[in-house]
Amino acid sequence: MANAKFKKLFEPARLAGMTLKNHLVSAPMLMNYATDDGFVTPRLVGFYDALARGGVGLIIAEGSCVEAPRGKVRGFQMFFDDDKFIPGLRELVSTVKQHDVKIAIQLMHSGSNSEFRISHMEKVGPSNVIVPGKPPVRELTIPELKSLAQKFAQAAERAKRAGFDGVEIHGGHSYLIAPFMSSATNKRTDIYGGSLENRARFLMEIYHAVRESVGKAFPVWCRINGKEFGTENGVTIEESQAVAVMLEKAGADAIVLSCGGTGKYAGYSSAVMYDPPGNLVHLAEAVKQRVKMPVIAVGKLTVELAEKVLQEGKADLVAMGRSLLADLDLPRKAAEGRLDEIRPCIWCRVCGDVYLQDKDAPVRCQVNATLGYEKERVLRPAVAKRRILVVGGGPAGMEAARVAAERGHEVMLYERKSNLGGQMAIAAMVPPKTAALREYGEYLERQLRRLGVRINLGTEVTPILVQSVKPDAVILATGLSPAFPNIPGLDSSSAFTVEAAFDDKSKLGESVVILGGGMIGCDVADYLSDKGKKITVLEGSSGVVADLGGRVISRVSHRLREKGVSVKTGARCFLVKGRDITFLDSGNQTQTISADSIVIATEYKPNRDLCDSISRLVPDTHLIGDCVRPAWILEAVEDGFRIAREV
Repeated sequence: MANAKFKKLFEPARLAGMTLKNHLVSAPMLMNYATDDGFVTPRLVGFYDALARGGVGLIIAEGSCVEAPRGKVRGFQMFFDDDKFIPGLRELVSTVKQHDVKIAIQLMHSGSNSEFRISHMEKVGPSNVIVPGKPPVRELTIPELKSLAQKFAQAAERAKRAGFDGVEIHGGHSYLIAPFMSSATNKRTDIYGGSLENRARFLMEIYHAVRESVGKAFPVWCRINGKEFGTENGVTIEESQAVAVMLEKAGADAIVLSCGGTGKYAGYSSAVMYDPPGNLVHLAEAVKQRVKMPVIAVGKLTVELAEKVLQEGKADLVAMGRSLLADLDLPRKAAEGRLDEIRPCIWCRVCGDVYLQDKDAPVRCQVNATLGYEKERVLRPAVAKRRILVVGGGPAGMEAARVAAERGHEVMLYERKSNLGGQMAIAAMVPPKTAALREYGEYLERQLRRLGVRINLGTEVTPILVQSVKPDAVILATGLSPAFPNIPGLDSSSAFTVEAAFDDKSKLGESVVILGGGMIGCDVADYLSDKGKKITVLEGSSGVVADLGGRVISRVSHRLREKGVSVKTGARCFLVKGRDITFLDSGNQTQTISADSIVIATEYKPNRDLCDSISRLVPDTHLIGDCVRPAWILEAVEDGFRIAREV
């Protein structure tokens, strides 16, 4: 029975003649789980099976390539350009439909977003575009455009034969179709350039070709950019409204409003923790004012916000993406009123930017260790109940305690500080991260209490305590200890650890130099700049937060710049003398700046002090998380899940 709090969200819905069991749509997300030549894999089927079991009304399966290899955007993307792929697609469809869930497919072409290392072909688009440092984009000819429209049509017809319930034409973001509709990227002087009608011509020709191939009764809709943020002469809301009207008159069954963006707004379509909740809802609302066909809203939605969007009539359906990756059972839990059990997305974008985009690897989730391993990483009850001692209350320790308790073990967690969270609790002090990280930490703590884990705060674990507890197994998640780099003149009188920098009682002075421009150093800079400090960040590599993805790099870089933080990359500090910090800059020239204090955000060592003494007392002792090696939340959570699943 649906939760009364989400009456609208979990009511049956209608879309293009389809009856959906609710108004919640799973947005298309490239998972990189297919083979390198485009075939469906058991891993891909397993993911969509779990997603369907979770209770969404409609799955729009990930963007699939209509012309390989030229239109390929990722190394392990599904292909739709040949009949040989249909048997695997049928298996995927039949698996999803066992759960009373409709499934559509998003059809796409990478266009100028292709990479030579993946496609081994030149980039193509509406116009010849030269961006410094990047390969040129070749202008597509009119015969090529006609051919591409037919490729979309042929792919749609394959989708129909494979049993899909509908197709979505991807005309958004910066893939092949979207640049045609933008004055910023379409410089053509033929019938595909100039006026909005001409710039939308390619999209409309694709739509008509698809419609002709599948017939009037088969659901077809489009995703377009409601706006291009931060882009001079980019798509405006008024233009997207006009394109929506064109599509409705042509017979399109629905429309999805996403966005494009450059500079500060690069990747704004997939918001990160620095972006506001529901960041794109206003685009759907604006288009809904002009059309009668169903409008699907996207953009950093929670179930509470999704219900509000529907209740206020801003959209007809709502689509979620990464919130579902964090917890594939989110719809079912929400419908049953188990909101406290929903694992929240932390909007870090590691799933896409780091693993999919930057590493071209299968998508993983920082907070969900089972993503992509739904059939392999199944939790089974313990054969024999054991007493498990977990030392450390950061993400690794809490996840280990949760999983061990879920399996039926008796679990005790000890944390030497007065609060849970570890390093994550410190990062949560930075305002843009506060809500997401605290929500995740609170989720973990709720699960521990629900499962009966005995939590002991402010308690230092010693060999004597271990002997008194008499555990059958110990899981050490003792994290990192700060260390000072070996720089002449650097001492504790003027240098502070990251933890001390977040303590408002610390005597940092008015000017602060932060050594290290990774995520930790940038968090410190963000926090201290709000306290009125004059901040300089010295980072040895070529950019800040270089180990994270493009969207986070973009937001962090612009945020620090707007706050007046001075960031010097390629900077290697080699001498501290009083208030003077001397370093080599990116040009290998010596520079000196003065500051009241220094914050060390580069040096950490795994805290393994307890390991030897405890392992002698309890042979079944395991190390996880940062005390193995400095790690992201992702590795910490995966460590905790893996070990607790085995003990």
